[in-house]
Amino acid sequence: RFVDRITPVYPDVAREQGAQGTAVVLATIGPDGRVESVSVDQSTGNKLLDGAAVSAARASRFEPPEIDGKPATETYRIVYTFDPNG
Repeated sequence: RFVDRITPVYPDVAREQGAQGTAVVLATIGPDGRVESVSVDQSTGNKLLDGAAVSAARASRFEPPEIDGKPATETYRIVYTFDPNG
């Protein structure tokens, strides 16, 4: 349901430290397709990586959600994996 899925920017400091992990964020999308809120559901254990995941979700664009053909608000789980060697 992405119109434009933004890839998170791997923070240089986190990359240099070898920080890695998978962040799961919850993005609530309004009936107009705009991101209403984003929160971390599962942390990487690194605040910089979690912040990069949240920023990417906020910057992404989504199709307006619908339920039974009517505009709706939906919350989606988005997974971002950070690997300094990838």
